[in-house]
Amino acid sequence: MCNMAFQITTSQENVNKDAVIGVTSIRSAFAHLEQISASLDIPCMSQRLYSKVHDKISDDLEETSMQTIKDAAEEERRLAIAEGEVDKNGTPLITVVVDGSWAKRSYGSSYNSLSGAAAIVGFRTKKVLFFGVRNKFCTLCNFSLNKNEEYRMAHRCYKNWSGSAASLKADIIAEDFQKKCGYIQFDIL
Repeated sequence: MCNMAFQITTSQENVNKDAVIGVTSIRSAFAHLEQISASLDIPCMSQRLYSKVHDKISDDLEETSMQTIKDAAEEERRLAIAEGEVDKNGTPLITVVVDGSWAKRSYGSSYNSLSGAAAIVGFRTKKVLFFGVRNKFCTLCNFSLNKNEEYRMAHRCYKNWSGSAASLKADIIAEDFQKKCGYIQFDIL
């Protein structure tokens, strides 16, 4: 009636959180946020605050993804039971699809990427039941080593792999799936 548009939010707006989500969604980081802020002539948050907000967002995303995975596994379980697909002990038989990858680079030695990922997806629901990521490299650790610094920068390090790129997918699927979802029995057909 008044020809005005209003935005109604269900939570308090957080400019810092929105800025971090925005810059990471375009696969960028603090340095680019500084440049964007400078070009808009607005103050930028500190590196320390950026890291704190980024870590909180990462924790929230991990918690949400783990809950989503648990919900998907429960749904696959219910569907298997409803269709009578259980073993002699009454354990639901869940069919899954497994896939993983690591990229090939167009430069460098052996041209294998330093990161890879794999996922297990429920056949019935097409929902993710497990995912894993392996990284052979950490930029911040490497930066500290290159500067010959005696200390390592305080950061959340995601370097978690030293094996070959070819064995990366199998490791994610076999080791991590059993470790994180050890309560699930599985047979390979």
